[in-house]
Amino acid sequence: MLLPDDPAKRPQLWSCLATQLAEQPVCLAVGNGEGNLPAQASLMSEQTASALLNRLRSAQVCRISANRGRAISPHFAGHTVRNAILITEFIFLPSSSGAISPELLIRELETAVINLFCTEKIVSEVRVPLRLSPWQMSDVDVVRGTDGLFFVKKII
Repeated sequence: MLLPDDPAKRPQLWSCLATQLAEQPVCLAVGNGEGNLPAQASLMSEQTASALLNRLRSAQVCRISANRGRAISPHFAGHTVRNAILITEFIFLPSSSGAISPELLIRELETAVINLFCTEKIVSEVRVPLRLSPWQMSDVDVVRGTDGLFFVKKII
């Protein structure tokens, strides 16, 4: 399983992501800290992609997924508040058919949450401003709140 990487440690990830945003339709499920579930993926304008890259670069925590020099999904960024990360940007690719399914989004969110819990040792909660049906994750409680989903690491 490929996990998203920190572009501060692998700066070439920025160009991989910029290329993807210029060439492929993507789904921006969270943008500027707001949840947004479009019906279909879209190709971003140069101006929109540039603004998104700037927001990702300025975030306290950022992860970009890539394999063999090509961006894959998910990509996400956020800010830390004590022991929590608030996701402010979340990008993923649609299925090969172009569809955006809840199952695909759930799988991509799980990847992001696992990555953050494994790489950010002090983090015990990840907050995502999306309203989706809760699902089961081992070692993580998923709580649906008024501001979205809260993923809380279980203490073992």
